[in-house]
Amino acid sequence: MLNGLSSDHTEALALDEGDDEKFQIRSIVKVPGGNCFKGVFGRCRFGEKPVQAKDDGTETDVDLKPGHGLVEKNYFLFFPAKNLLVYQRNSTGSHYSRLQRYLNMAIAPPRAIGLEPILTTDSYKRLINGGSARTVDISFQQPKDATIYKDALVQDAIKLVGKAHGLNARIRIGVGRTKNTLLSNIKEAAIVLAQSGLARVARIQLEDESEPVDLIADRIVETIQVKLDANGRPNSDSLYGAMNVAVDKRQDDLKTFYGS
Repeated sequence: MLNGLSSDHTEALALDEGDDEKFQIRSIVKVPGGNCFKGVFGRCRFGEKPVQAKDDGTETDVDLKPGHGLVEKNYFLFFPAKNLLVYQRNSTGSHYSRLQRYLNMAIAPPRAIGLEPILTTDSYKRLINGGSARTVDISFQQPKDATIYKDALVQDAIKLVGKAHGLNARIRIGVGRTKNTLLSNIKEAAIVLAQSGLARVARIQLEDESEPVDLIADRIVETIQVKLDANGRPNSDSLYGAMNVAVDKRQDDLKTFYGS
């Protein structure tokens, strides 16, 4: 149960203490006659002023109303029967890992909720049938809160970057032909970092495979086209409809993940 659920929105929470931005789920409703919910994950940035400009080169601040912030949105569909979340990628919005953090703060009683990206059918087959890991190549950034990661190897890698006062790291580990249990554990750590949104590169070279499995590039992603309203923003009905069509198009990959 989400805390602070009032009609169609939840409590606005800061993910990190002292932040001047808050996150909440907004405009959430059950699709009439459907088997899913639609909604928006909103990020409100306070303490900032947008700038407006004229073509003569002049610029002026825009004063927002008291209590208002700049809002950035990611639209989503949620299918409860399968725990399937279809999440809009938006370069000015939030990565799905922020929604994951928000849910872990907002749901009562507290639970460890993970949003696991779904890979393509081909990638799953390669991970399952491809034998032992031979090379793991990963780059990741330093998180604000390392305590949320339970994997010991992930914690060790984050601590190493922290000790060096670094912001990001790139690690590539390879082994010979003998079975290496530790590298298999590092593979799992790479998967954790990719799922959490920290990783920018996450590739695993498997035994007897010519090409690595890319845990980021091989995710199920669809490009959609939507109508724009008069204000230049995406039309929400068009966006939700296109997301539903994307789900239908990727049914084969979804059946691989969930089972038929």
